[in-house]
Amino acid sequence: MTESTRRFVDEFPTWSDGEKPDEARFFAEALIVVDANVLLRLYQISADTRAEILDTFEKLKDDIWIPHQVVLEFSRNRKQAVYDHRKTFANLKTALRQSEADAIACLESAVTQFLKFRERHSSTREWDPAVLGVDMDSIRKKLTGILEDFHIELQQLRSEIKFDTGDLPSDFILEQLDELLTGRVGAPYSSYAMEQHVNHAIRFRFPNRIPPGYADVGDKPTELGQAGDYIVWRQLIDHMKDNVDHRGCVVFVTEDHKYDWWELDKSGDILEPRYELVNEMRDEAGVDVLMVSLKQFLAGAKKHLQYQISDEAISEADDRAGAVEAYVDSLVTPALNSDSEALSIIKFHQNNPAFKVDVAGLPLAQLLRNSAAVKLDAARLPLVEILRNNPAFKIDTSKLGLVQIWANSPEYKATLNAFADIAASALADARDAERRALDADEDDAFDSVRSEFNENEPDESDDADGSS
Repeated sequence: MTESTRRFVDEFPTWSDGEKPDEARFFAEALIVVDANVLLRLYQISADTRAEILDTFEKLKDDIWIPHQVVLEFSRNRKQAVYDHRKTFANLKTALRQSEADAIACLESAVTQFLKFRERHSSTREWDPAVLGVDMDSIRKKLTGILEDFHIELQQLRSEIKFDTGDLPSDFILEQLDELLTGRVGAPYSSYAMEQHVNHAIRFRFPNRIPPGYADVGDKPTELGQAGDYIVWRQLIDHMKDNVDHRGCVVFVTEDHKYDWWELDKSGDILEPRYELVNEMRDEAGVDVLMVSLKQFLAGAKKHLQYQISDEAISEADDRAGAVEAYVDSLVTPALNSDSEALSIIKFHQNNPAFKVDVAGLPLAQLLRNSAAVKLDAARLPLVEILRNNPAFKIDTSKLGLVQIWANSPEYKATLNAFADIAASALADARDAERRALDADEDDAFDSVRSEFNENEPDESDDADGSS
């Protein structure tokens, strides 16, 4: 297409309100690429649903391809996924017990207040709570065990998974995946190519909020970890660019629901893939991409391929339940807002314009969890690194150092006396972390990458094409 014939609306078609993707075409022709979170989901669902998912994958075996980064992340997180899901059941059990105790305590407080009130307003009428069955002993008897049916159902749900930590040494799910995906996994990048891609993500894409992956900047302790989603995406583009499968389209199945993969509405619900991703796949690889959740993938296979997949399996595959699990976990975790010290810091971050907290870019809870003023784990992720690396804060430490921002904040000054020792420690940690970061040799940042991949530097041909 020449410059004179290039149409205005063709430059960025994904931003136009055109027709929805032809799902039938994708399910009939596309390469199927599965994300690590989808494979890990197999350890957290019932045995029946797991069997239907694996059967669907088996039928599409010749159409499946897995980026090497997906296999790496799956291998790293497989055991933890099992332990985390077990912990979710334990936390929910604790939450049910605690809610019962809280209800009794709440009623006991209300009854005590009422009895004191009636005593002050004595009446000649006889009124005995025990006779009426509303004294505390009667109330306790009525409420104790009221949620027992929930406990029974919880245990039943857990038993239906038919996989627990004791099954990890002889992991039959892993054996099935190994048989299914052998020969369908992409090659890893060389250490040199990985370094280039990580640098590109951290130094260029993420500061400019180019998806995917920038939402992980404040959530993962290393640059390699933060760039994980982008490496998956990069390997997918490279594979489709080589077009060894001769496909004109690709279906990417993922349970990552973050805003750096999807366009979200005001309620946080998914609307469609990020336009930048669809456009980038078209521009670089010349193919169309359809992004779907596991639930949408199973529903599409049932509709367009006439596979026998139960509605129950499709419903259970919806990992939006993960948000509920996260909430359950929070029920048994001491809340930050119960700590006056943390409340002061929350107010500081919300009101201080120097920080410009973007809750979508970096959840405040995540910031507080890693903040020096709230028990900073300096070895994990110092506060100065969060602020420097996260685009939501946009702090130029060469012009306005972290210490100066803190020192100039009226909110910080107002709360300084309340936790002077913690504040002093935070400032000292920030100074040390900033000094170390500025003095460090850039090459040292990738020592962990080189040691992890443990590969030799590529020859000239590798350097030329940047591939593995």
